[in-house]
Amino acid sequence: MKIFIFFIMLAALVWTADSQDRLAPGETWTYTRNYTVQETDICQAIQNNVTVNAIDPCSREVGPAVDNETVNTTYRADIRFDKVSNKSRVLVDAGDIIGYTYYVENTGDVNLTITSLADDMIFDVQYISGDENRDGVLNPGEMWSFAGAYKVVEDDLCRSITNEAELKARDPCNNQLERTDEEVVETVCGENICCQDGYNRDEIISGGQFASGVGNADAKNNVDIKTCQEGID
Repeated sequence: MKIFIFFIMLAALVWTADSQDRLAPGETWTYTRNYTVQETDICQAIQNNVTVNAIDPCSREVGPAVDNETVNTTYRADIRFDKVSNKSRVLVDAGDIIGYTYYVENTGDVNLTITSLADDMIFDVQYISGDENRDGVLNPGEMWSFAGAYKVVEDDLCRSITNEAELKARDPCNNQLERTDEEVVETVCGENICCQDGYNRDEIISGGQFASGVGNADAKNNVDIKTCQEGID
């Protein structure tokens, strides 16, 4: 947080009976005070007011004299969101478990509150670590990690498994930050696996018919349509 120093020029001074100092005619006394800006201050300009009262030699009150100073505030709320998979460089088959790790880092200068982290293919995304002071708030510089898993089913095969995660957070002024990231995992397409309608193992359009990667090295030129049409999978 930044520290603003207010310089207050006083033209009068409160004088008490036990004080030996008096503000002489034409004199100007200067006082300084420091104020540390709090996170609760940043959503609007800081208004600082000062009031001075004095007593003249005849014990009559002089003042009050009032002045104020306004300081504008600024802050930077930013967040980084990354999603990675433990199967990003291998082909997965039915029954395999794909593990996903989600990294959330506060790259700004104010605290953030995570309101949601959702994945369109994973029901339960769990917090793992990162909240070192256990205050439940993503502090500047902190990185939290989350984890989720997906079990590959047969319907996933012969295509890419692409799923997207969405992160939502709020800054101290209740502004929302949203970030998304996706991860792509490739699947196997072995013998007698019928690919989705219109695609073969190389995901090349095959005339709107079912195509199968039945032991072929070049699916776009060598597909066994008959096998899939007969319902063999």
